Amino acid sequence: MTRPASSSSVGSVPDPCDLVDPAVATDLGLPQGRRGTFGGKPECQFRAGGPVGGRVLLDPGPGAAPEKLRPHTGDTVTSLEISGRPARQEAGANQRTCSVVIGYGADGSATVDASTRSAGEPSTACAIARKLAESVARRLPR
Repeated sequence: MTRPASSSSVGSVPDPCDLVDPAVATDLGLPQGRRGTFGGKPECQFRAGGPVGGRVLLDPGPGAAPEKLRPHTGDTVTSLEISGRPARQEAGANQRTCSVVIGYGADGSATVDASTRSAGEPSTACAIARKLAESVARRLPR
Protein backbone atom coordinates (compact mmCIF):
# COMPACT_ATOMS: atom_id res chain seq x y z
CA MET A 1 0.00 0.00 0.00
CA THR A 2 1.17 3.50 -0.65
CA ARG A 3 0.83 6.45 1.62
CA PRO A 4 0.76 10.07 0.50
CA ALA A 5 4.15 11.68 1.07
CA SER A 6 2.89 14.37 3.38
CA SER A 7 1.29 13.83 6.73
CA SER A 8 -0.82 16.69 7.88
CA SER A 9 -3.54 17.64 10.26
CA VAL A 10 -6.80 19.21 9.17
CA GLY A 11 -7.21 22.25 11.40
CA SER A 12 -6.82 20.99 14.94
CA VAL A 13 -7.70 17.41 13.97
CA PRO A 14 -4.60 15.18 13.98
CA ASP A 15 -3.77 12.89 11.08
CA PRO A 16 -5.18 9.48 12.09
CA CYS A 17 -2.32 7.57 10.40
CA ASP A 18 0.19 9.49 12.52
CA LEU A 19 -1.61 8.34 15.69
CA VAL A 20 -0.84 4.65 15.08
CA ASP A 21 2.52 3.32 16.22
CA PRO A 22 3.87 1.47 13.15
CA ALA A 23 5.37 -1.26 15.36
CA VAL A 24 1.94 -1.94 16.91
CA ALA A 25 0.31 -2.13 13.47
CA THR A 26 2.98 -4.57 12.30
CA ASP A 27 2.60 -6.72 15.43
CA LEU A 28 -1.15 -6.91 14.79
CA GLY A 29 -0.63 -7.99 11.18
CA LEU A 30 -2.02 -4.79 9.70
CA PRO A 31 -0.76 -3.41 6.39
CA GLN A 32 0.51 0.15 6.05
CA GLY A 33 -2.22 2.72 6.68
CA ARG A 34 -3.85 4.71 3.88
CA ARG A 35 -5.21 8.17 4.51
CA GLY A 36 -8.70 9.07 3.45
CA THR A 37 -11.97 10.54 4.61
CA PHE A 38 -15.30 9.05 5.58
CA GLY A 39 -18.29 11.34 5.91
CA GLY A 40 -15.91 14.30 5.67
CA LYS A 41 -13.89 13.08 8.66
CA PRO A 42 -10.24 12.00 8.46
CA GLU A 43 -9.54 8.29 8.59
CA CYS A 44 -6.68 5.85 8.23
CA GLN A 45 -7.53 2.48 6.66
CA PHE A 46 -5.54 -0.70 7.21
CA ARG A 47 -6.85 -3.12 4.58
CA ALA A 48 -4.97 -5.32 2.16
CA GLY A 49 -7.08 -8.45 1.75
CA GLY A 50 -5.36 -10.23 4.62
CA PRO A 51 -7.05 -11.87 7.61
CA VAL A 52 -7.10 -8.67 9.69
CA GLY A 53 -8.18 -5.14 8.85
CA GLY A 54 -8.59 -1.93 10.77
CA ARG A 55 -9.46 1.74 10.65
CA VAL A 56 -9.01 4.87 12.75
CA LEU A 57 -11.66 7.58 12.24
CA LEU A 58 -11.48 10.96 13.98
CA ASP A 59 -14.49 13.13 14.79
CA PRO A 60 -13.62 16.33 16.67
CA GLY A 61 -17.27 16.97 17.49
CA PRO A 62 -19.31 18.63 18.69
CA GLY A 63 -21.44 15.78 19.94
CA ALA A 64 -18.94 13.02 19.19
CA ALA A 65 -17.87 12.06 22.73
CA PRO A 66 -18.25 8.30 23.34
CA GLU A 67 -21.18 8.71 25.72
CA LYS A 68 -23.08 10.71 23.08
CA LEU A 69 -22.72 8.22 20.23
CA ARG A 70 -25.31 5.49 19.71
CA PRO A 71 -23.87 1.97 19.24
CA HIS A 72 -25.00 -0.25 16.37
CA THR A 73 -28.05 -2.38 17.09
CA GLY A 74 -27.01 -5.83 18.30
CA ASP A 75 -23.51 -4.81 19.42
CA THR A 76 -22.31 -5.81 22.87
CA VAL A 77 -21.19 -2.58 24.57
CA THR A 78 -18.61 -2.34 27.36
CA SER A 79 -17.35 0.85 29.05
CA LEU A 80 -13.55 1.09 29.23
CA GLU A 81 -10.74 3.44 30.04
CA ILE A 82 -7.91 3.54 27.50
CA SER A 83 -4.75 5.40 28.55
CA GLY A 84 -6.72 7.44 31.08
CA ARG A 85 -9.46 8.39 28.60
CA PRO A 86 -13.14 7.44 28.60
CA ALA A 87 -13.82 4.78 26.00
CA ARG A 88 -16.41 2.26 24.87
CA GLN A 89 -15.95 -1.11 23.20
CA GLU A 90 -18.60 -2.32 20.75
CA ALA A 91 -18.32 -5.99 19.79
CA GLY A 92 -20.23 -6.75 16.60
CA ALA A 93 -22.97 -9.34 16.63
CA ASN A 94 -21.25 -11.04 13.66
CA GLN A 95 -18.23 -11.86 15.89
CA ARG A 96 -15.83 -10.53 13.26
CA THR A 97 -15.87 -6.82 14.06
CA CYS A 98 -15.12 -4.67 17.06
CA SER A 99 -14.83 -0.93 17.63
CA VAL A 100 -13.29 1.05 20.45
CA VAL A 101 -14.47 4.66 20.69
CA ILE A 102 -12.06 6.91 22.64
CA GLY A 103 -12.91 10.38 23.88
CA TYR A 104 -10.58 13.27 23.09
CA GLY A 105 -10.71 17.04 23.22
CA ALA A 106 -13.80 18.81 24.51
CA ASP A 107 -16.37 16.67 22.70
CA GLY A 108 -14.62 14.51 20.12
CA SER A 109 -13.84 10.85 19.56
CA ALA A 110 -11.49 8.52 17.79
CA THR A 111 -13.14 5.33 16.57
CA VAL A 112 -10.79 2.38 16.16
CA ASP A 113 -12.27 -0.50 14.17
CA ALA A 114 -10.87 -4.00 13.75
CA SER A 115 -12.17 -6.87 11.68
CA THR A 116 -11.21 -10.46 11.08
CA ARG A 117 -12.12 -12.48 8.00
CA SER A 118 -13.52 -15.55 9.74
CA ALA A 119 -16.26 -15.84 12.32
CA GLY A 120 -15.04 -16.82 15.72
CA GLU A 121 -14.51 -15.34 19.09
CA PRO A 122 -15.32 -11.63 19.19
CA SER A 123 -12.45 -11.32 21.64
CA THR A 124 -10.02 -11.67 18.71
CA ALA A 125 -11.31 -8.60 16.87
CA CYS A 126 -11.74 -6.75 20.17
CA ALA A 127 -8.21 -7.59 21.34
CA ILE A 128 -6.88 -6.14 18.08
CA ALA A 129 -9.11 -3.05 18.40
CA ARG A 130 -8.02 -2.45 22.01
CA LYS A 131 -4.30 -2.75 21.21
CA LEU A 132 -4.68 -0.39 18.28
CA ALA A 133 -6.78 1.98 20.43
CA GLU A 134 -4.09 2.05 23.14
CA SER A 135 -1.55 3.11 20.51
CA VAL A 136 -3.90 5.83 19.22
CA ALA A 137 -4.88 7.10 22.69
CA ARG A 138 -1.24 7.68 23.67
CA ARG A 139 -0.82 10.06 20.72
CA LEU A 140 -4.21 11.83 20.76
CA PRO A 141 -4.28 15.44 21.94
CA ARG A 142 -6.01 16.02 25.25
